[in-house]
Amino acid sequence: MAEKSATKEAAPTFGELAKAAPYVPPYKDPLPPAQTQAPATGIAAALLHALGKREALPKDGTNEFAHYDYTLSETVFRRVPPILAEAGLHLAALGSGMRSEAGVPVYWTDYRLSHPASGERWDFRRELPCPDAKGKPLDKAALGADTTMLAYTYRGLLSLERAEEVDKGDTTAYTPQTHP
Repeated sequence: MAEKSATKEAAPTFGELAKAAPYVPPYKDPLPPAQTQAPATGIAAALLHALGKREALPKDGTNEFAHYDYTLSETVFRRVPPILAEAGLHLAALGSGMRSEAGVPVYWTDYRLSHPASGERWDFRRELPCPDAKGKPLDKAALGADTTMLAYTYRGLLSLERAEEVDKGDTTAYTPQTHP
């Protein structure tokens, strides 16, 4: 039986490995520092301006059927278009229609957000299912979806939040529980 060699090669040290490794330069961010980036223009700049004018929306409606408060679409329609107009923006619906997905009607609308001063425009589509609810005819469900979708589109453009109110039925303060 042949004897195995009793001598083992020593493992390389960290220093030896470091000398043998190729040079890798330090990470460099491909984007220039923020202070040297070009300022936002067109729609982006106008939206930044509009964001500075926004305010939280009140919960001024109540859904008696599902028992919750919400912001009325009319409130959104009164508040948002003037903010967009002041920023030089215009939102227009280009077309809408209905399709079916898994047997559920889906209402869609194509929108265009434009900034006439720069000539820039963003086209996008929003969709909302219109399931049969409370016996509403399909035309009423579609028009309700259209109104809801426009309100949520406006809210989304300005990242509008609802003004949160204290639950009227609970006047106790919330105390977080600690766990061992």
